Amino acid sequence: MRRQRDPRLEQFWRRTMARWKSSGLSIRSYCLQQSISEANFHAWRRELAKRDSERPATSKPVPRLSAEQSSLPLVPLRIMPDTVIEVVLPTGVIVRVPGVETAAQLIAALETATC
Repeated sequence: MRRQRDPRLEQFWRRTMARWKSSGLSIRSYCLQQSISEANFHAWRRELAKRDSERPATSKPVPRLSAEQSSLPLVPLRIMPDTVIEVVLPTGVIVRVPGVETAAQLIAALETATC
């Protein structure tokens, strides 16, 4: 029997991977610094890569903005078969929006938002 996935645990490891990537440290150094088991780090790195590869790819490539158009980094946007839009941020946060129309409204709102 397969155990149910804990989304909080996956989110923790996605954030951890993103922080490691931006740290510039080796895996060993990062794990020592953060008091994380290096074996767990490698196991989760493989697991997350496997999970990401199991997700369906987008049917169309995501257009990229030039540096002049935006100074914000873009993240992959995948259209799921059940019409749920999922955005995975570099921090590991996953945003799921039900329906393509809702996603279009969200994107339009974000395009006009000022921060």
